[in-house]
Amino acid sequence: MRKRSGPKTAAFLSVLAVLFTSGCALSREPVAGEASQKDFRDYFDRGVALFNRGEFFGAAGALSRALALKPDSAVTLNLLGICRFQRKEYAAARAHFEKAAAADPSYAQAFNNLAGVHFVQAEYDRAEASFKKALEIKPDLVSALYSLGNLLLFRNRTEEGLAYLAKAIALDPDYLESHQSLVTETAQEGFRSSEAYVHYARLFAQAGNAAKTVFYLNKAERAGFGDWGSVLTDPSYEKIRDAPVFQEFLRARLKY
Repeated sequence: MRKRSGPKTAAFLSVLAVLFTSGCALSREPVAGEASQKDFRDYFDRGVALFNRGEFFGAAGALSRALALKPDSAVTLNLLGICRFQRKEYAAARAHFEKAAAADPSYAQAFNNLAGVHFVQAEYDRAEASFKKALEIKPDLVSALYSLGNLLLFRNRTEEGLAYLAKAIALDPDYLESHQSLVTETAQEGFRSSEAYVHYARLFAQAGNAAKTVFYLNKAERAGFGDWGSVLTDPSYEKIRDAPVFQEFLRARLKY
């Protein structure tokens, strides 16, 4: 990765997928014995409930008990990996995601989440390969599209990154805001978060979404961006040029 000059600042990368719909996720994973099946489901459901409340330590305990009853449960391994990831226990998270992917090679989320561990550990080639593997399995996996797009921006492969981000935005423009608990903030040397936010603003403008454009321009401003003259003349904003919310935003900054 070629590094650019500038301070080390926080940039965002979405790394975790919406994992499952509870019922169908378990239907393919029977556990021998009626009692064992009930215990597995009880521990698993308890782990999911704790996970959904953000209680990752308790969730990990319940899911570990479920995993003891079904060691090759890809869903349980993946969810347990996320608990470890949220607690910054990256070695354990990586091991769980690798086991989940081995247990079910068609499980795109496991590859996506493994890529997230690679990313935060600055293993960018491996992260890119794992994100692409996830998308090979599930081309519309929104979190992987956002994540890979951001990763490529970090690696100065801007056009490639924007192509993935455009697909993500077309599929789910609200993903990053509606899944804040599954978005990881990380810092990259020489990459300004304002750059990422301006890229997002342009993409949403090209999609004709004025509200989201202004949302990300506001984030860019808070991150240090202030070249509003370039926004006024940038053809990327042509579709929303006459939108009142966009005009009001620029008018307040350019005083026209």
